[in-house]
Amino acid sequence: MLAPYIKQSWVALGVDLNAVNAGTVIAFPYCLLPALRAPGSPIPIDVEAGSWLATSVTISTTLGVLLSSWLMVALGRRAAHVLLPAPSLAGWLLLARASTYSELMLGRALCGVSLGSVLILGSTVLGEYTSPRLRATFLASKSAAYFFGTILIHTASQYLDWRTVALVSLVPNALTVLNACTWPESPSWLVTQRRFKDAETSFFWLRGRSDESIKEFDEFIRSQKQRMQSEPPSVTVTESVMIFFKNFTRGDFLKPIALALVGMVLVEASGRHTFSAFAKDIIGQISGEFTVQSFYFTILIDIINIVCNCATCVLTKIFKRRTLLFFSGISCLVILFTISLYLLLVAREVISKDRSWIPLSLLGLYFCLTNIGCCPIPIVLLGELFPLGHRGSALAVATLVHNIPIMLYMKTTPVMLEYWRVHGTLLASAAVTAVTLLYMYFTLPETYNKTLQEVEDYFVKRPTLEKDNECDSTTTHMLPTVESARGSCVK
Repeated sequence: MLAPYIKQSWVALGVDLNAVNAGTVIAFPYCLLPALRAPGSPIPIDVEAGSWLATSVTISTTLGVLLSSWLMVALGRRAAHVLLPAPSLAGWLLLARASTYSELMLGRALCGVSLGSVLILGSTVLGEYTSPRLRATFLASKSAAYFFGTILIHTASQYLDWRTVALVSLVPNALTVLNACTWPESPSWLVTQRRFKDAETSFFWLRGRSDESIKEFDEFIRSQKQRMQSEPPSVTVTESVMIFFKNFTRGDFLKPIALALVGMVLVEASGRHTFSAFAKDIIGQISGEFTVQSFYFTILIDIINIVCNCATCVLTKIFKRRTLLFFSGISCLVILFTISLYLLLVAREVISKDRSWIPLSLLGLYFCLTNIGCCPIPIVLLGELFPLGHRGSALAVATLVHNIPIMLYMKTTPVMLEYWRVHGTLLASAAVTAVTLLYMYFTLPETYNKTLQEVEDYFVKRPTLEKDNECDSTTTHMLPTVESARGSCVK
């Protein structure tokens, strides 16, 4: 009989393969745009058309989010994970044979539909299928998997034309469908369908049967039955719409959404998506031109991203979420301001431009630090913050709103690089990072080693947040457990 860790890892692999596909979708402009701008291109484009090709996936992601949130509630987490990669499969095939700009836009848009499932569905699956001790590790692995997708595009584009790269990108999509077909259904979804016996079977298949897992399951079932008793047994479509909008008056709906949104803005400000797509432009401006050495530096950054995200899988089992987030965030702010100042002085010819290795080295250090906190922790929180009663709708709203900063960053980055240059673009990112970190410092609870039920109880019961000065060398907010909800310091 397979150990629970192996079973949970198998489920996480399917989610990670979907994240690899997300990395290939976002990074594809790295090989596509330079090829289309080159003399003799069969589909010539200008800067404006290129920026729309990069941005089109974020627009269609909205449809993917709506589909994902509906499918995972109506049909279940497993069925949604099997169906949602289909548009991306069609999109990659269309990109591989595209002969017009319209076909390229349609192919990118289809890929964007599947992209909408990565954040909302992947985070939900990992949050519900995995144990509290392993949950953060698996959620962080999704970030590492994303960068496997970017390095796949960056490396393949050095040796293959963009049409062949599109065909190569089909592979992770096909594998994630095959993997998801082998899962059991989510215990949490089965509970929402009042299939308690099936939920019990699925839960203990995933977690194993131990005193700890039995206690967690009993507490989970007890809380959800109490919630169901306060709800009508059936509702009309109109009543469902009213219930959805009524959620916007509930603190346990709005507070997690606000935290998730601010966290995702932090992820975008950290360059998670923009560097993957516009690495050639960024490195080219810093070094003077994009050479073979610049390509190797791009691959090095990809490797740093993967290694640091893998390290985060371990660090989240040792350090608290807030500790990692604010150590990473403050360090990244210092580096961003330093790089911006250095490049500004180079632009003003105050210092020589011959030492491009200095800002490039700082950029490498920046990505090392941002990928142990600023990027993975907000994604980890997506799988932890939302109460089960409106997890689907809350995640959908959070992800829909999150598409706005993604779209803005993908659309405006080429323009900012053109007019503000790299130093101005990085300075803008530093300002956004500072604001998001300040908000999260005062509002983010600590979810380290907490069950999803304990996190839900925090937002529903609104216990007082306490500073954990005695328990940690850094000042962090602790999330009280059910038993310690009086706000006492957890020793």
